[in-house]
Parts: sequence; structure tokens; C-alpha cells
Amino acid sequence: MTEERRRQILSQECLSIKNIQELYDGISYSTAVKLMNRIRNKSDRLKIAGRVHIQDYLDYFNLQRPTETVSSEEKKPTEEKKEVFRFGKYYGNI
Repeated sequence: MTEERRRQILSQECLSIKNIQELYDGISYSTAVKLMNRIRNKSDRLKIAGRVHIQDYLDYFNLQRPTETVSSEEKKPTEEKKEVFRFGKYYGNI
């Protein structure tokens, strides 16, 4: 599984049994169901059979939701000009 695919799965609001199988590189259906049941026994926000809320999954494994990474090209600082007002006077752009 690629990192991009893992991020796609973890960016969803809920996980299915198929998603859990994919996250764990093709574990069996029954093993995925057992894992999902363990997660749902700890916390079950959705209360929908065959689904688990992503936050329940993350809480079970003490994980945080992955953040988007920004490439170095997108990190270029932008120059912002701020208007300055002090005591009712306008001092122009800084």
C-alpha cells in the first residue's frame, strides 16, 4: 500500500471492513471483523454494522489524523503587505 492510498483511507469519515483489510495489507475478512469489533467495543460513534468512525479507529490505536504535507515549491513565503492604523492615522503599507 502506498502512503498516498493510506492517507486517502484515513481521510474518510468512516472505515469499512474492506478499508481495514486494505490498511493491514490484505488480512482476512474474519480478522478485519474481529479488529473492527474490538474498536467498536471501546467506542462506537456510528452504531452502523460494518463501519467504524475514523476517530474511534485513531483513538483505539492512539494515533492522530495525518496532516497534508506541502511540497517545498508550495512552501515559498508570500509577501503580505499590511496596512497600519495607529490612533486613527493611516501609516501606509508595511
